[in-house]
Amino acid sequence: MAQTFSAITHGLATFRSDLSFAGVIPNHVASLSHYQMLIESLPPHIKSFGWLARDEKSSLPSRHLGLLQGNEINDIETRINRAADALNDLITTLPDSATFSAKKLTPHPLYLKGLCIAVAFDPAFSFLYRANIDLLRDLGADIRFFSPLTDTSLPKADTLYLPGGYPELYLERLAGNQPIKKKPFSCTIKLINPSLQSVVGCYTYANLSQIPTLTASR
Repeated sequence: MAQTFSAITHGLATFRSDLSFAGVIPNHVASLSHYQMLIESLPPHIKSFGWLARDEKSSLPSRHLGLLQGNEINDIETRINRAADALNDLITTLPDSATFSAKKLTPHPLYLKGLCIAVAFDPAFSFLYRANIDLLRDLGADIRFFSPLTDTSLPKADTLYLPGGYPELYLERLAGNQPIKKKPFSCTIKLINPSLQSVVGCYTYANLSQIPTLTASR
């Protein structure tokens, strides 16, 4: 990463001419000499405001597809506070904060008025962005959340939305929730109606296509 640091920084600084790029703060830096190697590679017009040292006590653990989620990390507050303390030492080197004017929003046409969307949301399906839900509601949709892990029935809906998450970690619980479905997890899309319109996001889509290979019984 040290060898590509300058190229990435230069690319970010010049990609959008309408954005002002103040500088850079490299993180996960191993030592002062490592930091010096990084800043010496920077173009003259890019400023460094300091560096954040490599610190396992403030880093967030990860698994094969990304970070562990907050509710899975017992000491997440301690980790965040430790990272904040490290940033606090750099505050005096930073430029003044930028200000932005409020943008006038144009109401969306109600393209989804009268449409009900059942949205899975629980520890197995948790990669859900608030902005996406807000947009669906602004377009007129009625959003009804449900949990494939714990609910005993599915909401009556026109469309099923399975967001991303880590469903592969909950295969037995998902397969065992017979009140909500009578078929294996790979048939989740057909739970309400075989003709139900469905949207599947992120790794959930990959799981639906690969469930038969994840365990000997699925």
